[in-house]
Amino acid sequence: MSKKNSLLPSGFADVLPPLAAQESRTVARLMNDFRRFGYEQVKPPIMEFESSLLDDSSLGIGQQTFRVMDPESQEMMAIRADMTTQINRIASTRLKDEPRPLRICYTGQVLRVKGEGLYAERQLAQTGAELIGVENAEADAESLIIAVNSVNNLGIKNISVDISLPTLPKILGAGSDLLSAISRKDMAAIKRRAGKNSEKYLALAAANNISALEKISKQKISKQAADLIKRVLQIHKLVKAKLPSLNITFDLLEHRGFEYYSGFSFSIFCSKNNEELGRGGRYTIGRTGETGCGFSLSTNAILRSLPKKKPRAKILVPQNTSLEKITALQKEGLITICSLSDKDQNKNAKKLGCKFILVNGKKTIVK
Repeated sequence: MSKKNSLLPSGFADVLPPLAAQESRTVARLMNDFRRFGYEQVKPPIMEFESSLLDDSSLGIGQQTFRVMDPESQEMMAIRADMTTQINRIASTRLKDEPRPLRICYTGQVLRVKGEGLYAERQLAQTGAELIGVENAEADAESLIIAVNSVNNLGIKNISVDISLPTLPKILGAGSDLLSAISRKDMAAIKRRAGKNSEKYLALAAANNISALEKISKQKISKQAADLIKRVLQIHKLVKAKLPSLNITFDLLEHRGFEYYSGFSFSIFCSKNNEELGRGGRYTIGRTGETGCGFSLSTNAILRSLPKKKPRAKILVPQNTSLEKITALQKEGLITICSLSDKDQNKNAKKLGCKFILVNGKKTIVK
């Protein structure tokens, strides 16, 4: 194969040993955690008709979506850039008659037109869970708690959560020019454009903790804005009751990439590499108007944040070793490699990266 033929497009990569196996194990552990909380797995296809994948609830995803023409139906198809909209479709059609709340979990690959962040990956492994059919703070808190708990269970330390309310400025009456100034945190521009009403917008742009949010709630604002802030304060209290040591900050205006979140939203970060491990929030399903809350975790980012572990030791065993003996060695935590040659076994073991060799039924260190 020529060098040109071995190249991959920008943002795509082969996943090689041992990372591929580590990814499979990590996804399995995450999915097991979700199932323990009552979430049942679904498996949507990687491609759908464009009209069903990109409905009214998929704001912000269309520009990131690959499209192809289906030669069979002559219909335009779309390859998923995010799995949440597929879960919404399943909930509003195939599972519409199931009792609510509906708890669904999923895992799969997604493709995006443009990569984000330092690694600019365009193919990502996504794992997540959605809680559909309940509109309250308890449901929002459950999503955040399960997401953080699952990441914690992988052994990742120094996790923090950033909470945002991207719809709040509009609820407070900010126009497009003022919204732009608030999103840039341009205090001088906010004062110019808001005039006498600048105090609440200045507080909004500067808010980064629970005290600042409480301060905004005490100002003269609309009932809708007050209710939204009250909701977030309640979510914060519920999460802290279950995860008291979790570091929670606020960046109230951040959209985190996809604009389908309609209220409370959050991102999970690891301070080890300052990388976003996942994002979630509340949304409305366009087909039915039903609400849901959930999250998706980036398996790629999680793998980069996992603590380093020593690889399991390998042992080279002769071809005539019984299956019972091989199984016993594997139960000890060893990876067994069967020799395919009778030549210099010690040399062969070194070449294959084996720490041990089985000689006359006994485990011996490779010299």
